[in-house]
Amino acid sequence: MTRLLGRQSVERLLNRSERILKIDKKMEDAGFKTVLMLRLFSLPWDMISYSAGLSRVKFRDFYTASLVAIVPTSFVYTYFGSTVLRPFSIEFIASFLAIIAFGSIPYILKRLGWKTI
Repeated sequence: MTRLLGRQSVERLLNRSERILKIDKKMEDAGFKTVLMLRLFSLPWDMISYSAGLSRVKFRDFYTASLVAIVPTSFVYTYFGSTVLRPFSIEFIASFLAIIAFGSIPYILKRLGWKTI
């Protein structure tokens, strides 16, 4: 829906800024990596979905990256929620560290030279 209703407005903005136009092109070329990193970074899913809809990310890249990211993050957040009443248990600490690890993946990959945009 975002692409159908908002892409025209974004294209008007793109024509004004060469920098934003380059980012949009890179989003199209590296859409899977970009969406995957944003999903693992634990940003709000709606924000990522709307942003991808306004950009040129291919639906296939968006869908597969979202699918790859949803399984581990859902498991970790659900497990974390089940241990939240026992904050000093090993399960709580492990799930909390897993959440931090997922959030760190984009930074680690960037330092290793894996570029998205």
